[in-house]
Order: sequence, then structure tokens, then C-alpha cells
Amino acid sequence: MAVTQVMAFYADQIRAAQVAGQVSAELDAAKEATILFAFAQGMVHPALVMVPNRCRRSI
Repeated sequence: MAVTQVMAFYADQIRAAQVAGQVSAELDAAKEATILFAFAQGMVHPALVMVPNRCRRSI
């Protein structure tokens, strides 16, 4: 899945939550999607770095 598709998915989910009243309607869905994507990428990389070398071969 391309980055643009992931970003669009996040933005659509935020918009749906705004319509449902679960997220403030004042938020910019595209901007929040960018923040979520960056956060997710920041969480994944350190987790992969922390995997011991002997375990990486089996992944």
C-alpha cells in the first residue's frame, strides 16, 4: 500500500470520527493523518532496531 493511500485512509477515519462526534470537528483531518503516520513510523523503527540479530533472520 502506497503512503498516499495510508494517509488517505487515516484522514478518512478521522473524518468519520468527526461525523460521529468522537473527534473534534475543528481538527484538520489531513494534518492529523500526517501526525499519526509520522508517529506510527517512529514507533515501528525503534521496535525493529531492538530485535536481536539472531531473531531477525527468522522474520
